[in-house]
Amino acid sequence: MFYQPHVDRVTDRCILIFSTPEQQALAWKYGHNNQVLMDGMFGVCTAQVLIFILLVIDNNHVGIPVAFLIFTARKEAKAVHADYDHKILEDVLDKWKAAMGLNDAGEPFNIAVGNTDNDIRERYALTKHWPSIHLILSLFHMWQSWRNGLNRYLKPAPKGPARQEIQAHLGQLLMRLLKNITEYKEAVHAYNEELAFFQGLGRQNDDISRKQSKAGLAFLAYLFDYLKLCSFWLSWSPGGVLIAAECLGVPVQEVIRTNNHLESFNCRLKKKFFAHYMHSGWFPRVDYWVLLMITRVIPDFLTAREDRQKLTDYYRNMQPADEIPRLFDDKKMLRDLDNDDELDDDESAHDGQPDGQPGLEALYTGGLHISDDGNSLTTCTFPCTCSHIPRTHFNAETPPETEFHDSNSFLDDGFALDSDAIMCDLSDDIGIPPPSFDSGSSSGLSLLLDPVVLTPCINHVDINIPTIEVSPPGPVQVPSTTLSNEQAIIYQECLTLEDAMLDCFRRLLMVSSHSAPFEPHMSPAVRGRLTNTPLLLPISLPPSPSALASTSRDVVIGSVDNCAPHLQPFALQKKEQRKESHGIRLLDCVEVTDKIGHFTLDNAPNNQTTMDKFSTYS
Repeated sequence: MFYQPHVDRVTDRCILIFSTPEQQALAWKYGHNNQVLMDGMFGVCTAQVLIFILLVIDNNHVGIPVAFLIFTARKEAKAVHADYDHKILEDVLDKWKAAMGLNDAGEPFNIAVGNTDNDIRERYALTKHWPSIHLILSLFHMWQSWRNGLNRYLKPAPKGPARQEIQAHLGQLLMRLLKNITEYKEAVHAYNEELAFFQGLGRQNDDISRKQSKAGLAFLAYLFDYLKLCSFWLSWSPGGVLIAAECLGVPVQEVIRTNNHLESFNCRLKKKFFAHYMHSGWFPRVDYWVLLMITRVIPDFLTAREDRQKLTDYYRNMQPADEIPRLFDDKKMLRDLDNDDELDDDESAHDGQPDGQPGLEALYTGGLHISDDGNSLTTCTFPCTCSHIPRTHFNAETPPETEFHDSNSFLDDGFALDSDAIMCDLSDDIGIPPPSFDSGSSSGLSLLLDPVVLTPCINHVDINIPTIEVSPPGPVQVPSTTLSNEQAIIYQECLTLEDAMLDCFRRLLMVSSHSAPFEPHMSPAVRGRLTNTPLLLPISLPPSPSALASTSRDVVIGSVDNCAPHLQPFALQKKEQRKESHGIRLLDCVEVTDKIGHFTLDNAPNNQTTMDKFSTYS
């Protein structure tokens, strides 16, 4: 599709973009106006090259790579994996988009929803060429950042049950933010409730509670940046997934929230596809690598995909029973139809609404649910139980084909977890069961949280930040994502620079005894993170009378009251029964001593006998 050689003093890189005709056809079929995943990798050949892969998802929920963007590192580069910026990515994406041309309708290639990791350069490049794209941050990378934050900021709490209680308490908040809460004002309210809880915990009289409060407030100061801006919150929250589902016109369960398909392909590309072409553990040269990719690897991958699809269709046609619905909503609707003999229009209008999010059943078991992503060729047994996810709307007139499972991650040599498995992994890390509360209930203290003086959240006309009034839930409004993406990406870049500045200030304070010269250079956010003083978000809901723990699965650290510090009365001590004594009673010793004193030397034998008795008492 494009090739640029490296010429000294003319070009600083060698650029190669290739995609087979079959890949281009699949890109138009499954990627145009749809969801595309992008990620980079390195270390696949002897040359110092960086490879960025674009991957689409077909109707069977199988990831298909459709383009390989390759460029070499510059000569003066010190690290190959870091020798790129958003400009080089914009350049290679522009050349790939131009090479794709137009479809039969005269439309250029368009990406509606894009998935990336925390790399700001990839997000900049995608937004440059597709301004209306809705970008989703990988769920796995978000939790990985939060898990590192938990390990870093909970150090003030002593090891053992005290720290585990804090981890479990904050872990429930994090899982609610990642899985349940779909409204920005509800996420802000949940954060403010946790802030009030740990502030009240610090007013307790015991030392353990104060240390727990210090650790919890330190982590909330770190979490504050993820909730401060609504557009950035939409990039990783379930609220942004709802917007992506509206953009794609598919159910929410079919929106991919991780880069597991692409991470999975990268792992097999290194460990499986090129295992037979390595020489003593060394990868081939870059020219031979490209030749093998075009002539062997990609054709074999697409052929295996077609064979697997034919085998699945063959076993599906041989099934004598009715086909199983593919979605949780459809299964519930058919189950209700079997239970009820007659349903009028009013009753049938309420069917098909799930009681919970699909996949939460696996969370309650507490175990990891890892399944095949559909890329490995396996032999099916009759009757076939293969599960795939068609990326189309469910039609009630035609029976669904296969059962739906929200899982997308296993490889022959390496594995990646799906969304539910990541949540189970979270539960294993913090040692608590998964949450059993719904997103509509707000838990916390019965407090009226007054907003403090704080720099207001960045707002614009496209993202409607909710006010204090609570409005009934309605249909999701799809905002214009151009300004939203720019705000989220620039804000994410500011957070990266703030982390670097925070590290510099910490090192300065370690070598300097006075902090006054550095105060003018500290922003309120940096000062709050240095002192572990989180701020209250300026949007809050009216308080609810619900307790901190809504179910028996929740972990309760203890009741916290917000009154002034006061002395706590001692609890009544339980009086124990007197225990039987097996030692020498004082009265017996006195009696024996008196008897010995009355003896004379004339009664020496008797006196000796008494002394022997006294020695036995001793």
